[in-house]
Amino acid sequence: MSLHQTTRIRTLDLIRGVAVLGILAVNVAGFAAPDSAVYSPDMPRPGVLADHAAYLITFVLFEGKMRALFSMLFGASLLLFVERANATGRDGARLQARRLAWLLLFGYLHFALIWDGDILFLYAALGFVALALRNWRASQLVVAAGLILATWQVWGAAMWLPSVATELAVVSGTASPAAQKQHGADLAQYRAEDARDVAEAKLSWPAQVQAKWTNRADDPLNLIAYNWGETLPWMLLGMALLRSGFFAGEWPRRRMVWLAGAGLGLGGAATLGFALWASRSHYPEVTMHFATSFGLALPHLGMALGYAALLVLSSPLPLAGGAGGGPMQQAQLTDAPTPNPSRKREGDSALRRMFGVLQHQLEAAGRMAFSNYLGTSLVMAALCYGWGLGLFGQFGAAQRWTLVLLVWALILAWSQPWLTRYRQGPLEWLWRSLTEWRVLRFRR
Repeated sequence: MSLHQTTRIRTLDLIRGVAVLGILAVNVAGFAAPDSAVYSPDMPRPGVLADHAAYLITFVLFEGKMRALFSMLFGASLLLFVERANATGRDGARLQARRLAWLLLFGYLHFALIWDGDILFLYAALGFVALALRNWRASQLVVAAGLILATWQVWGAAMWLPSVATELAVVSGTASPAAQKQHGADLAQYRAEDARDVAEAKLSWPAQVQAKWTNRADDPLNLIAYNWGETLPWMLLGMALLRSGFFAGEWPRRRMVWLAGAGLGLGGAATLGFALWASRSHYPEVTMHFATSFGLALPHLGMALGYAALLVLSSPLPLAGGAGGGPMQQAQLTDAPTPNPSRKREGDSALRRMFGVLQHQLEAAGRMAFSNYLGTSLVMAALCYGWGLGLFGQFGAAQRWTLVLLVWALILAWSQPWLTRYRQGPLEWLWRSLTEWRVLRFRR
């Protein structure tokens, strides 16, 4: 029986807490503005210098990276759940299948009742595929992830590159009249989608639900058809990382440092290089769609792995039950205060305590990621939609960070106090109770 079969890997919670905060930095554009705001700081209206800077920061540091982190964590958690259940003599695969079925329902309700950017339905559906591969070795999972990703990339290139080439020809002034007409039709479709977003955002809540049910009830299925080749490989990679001991801090420190440096360095350089080109080219819209959905998948993955490695390296959090944590844990345990500490050591200790408090807050946010993800949707919908404060379309890219920081503060403020009184987040408790088909203990 492996260590992670019987213990809680708290580093997973820490990384998940970072991801649940970071993904809002990207999703805020989908809540507070038409869909085109995801692809340009000059949509739906021209942005100022601060908007361009805020968009660049979000694109380089968060776009795609948080999706990759969440997908890897979902795969790792799926496998961990099965192993823990099996270790107690239960049928882990059967319980996980039931768990995914409930998540399908939660995801569709999230889409229909709150926000059309839901990813839970996607994760649950692809989770069944990952569950079927749960017994594969780590190396087999990595190979499968690579093959699926390569197939998806070829498909995406075949689907998008003709339109990208047409757009770049239009931008450079070398396009034929037919190409210009086709590109105009593509942009007209985007503007029609923006108009729909604006109209729906102003509706009452019942009217919003009715509009989605009448016109776009199959959107969650379309999301699976469009994103399977990115999400599933990251899930399989997360399962492989769990099986290899990555999240438990069992990799050699040198390998972790190399992964953090290479992932963040190479992935960051590629993402920044594209972002600077896109900025100089005034964010050509079709090309931005292709890049965020397909073209930058590997740089996104590299940075996500770099973030994960950096968090494992920096985490002083041990495994629950007394097992050692990441490489920094040994350094912290041996760093005893001297009888006459210097002012520098006092400052270092204060900084370390502050960092430790933040880590515990992030860990709590990660333990309640399900509640925080759906809670974020409720808060953002209440702030932006017509049945709430109606802020939709009023903020540029820089001003939207006000909403991000507000919700970040709420997540960090409530998660840890909640867990001092209750064993799980409210939705985590409901999901677990439905999975086991019995009312579980809630209060501590």
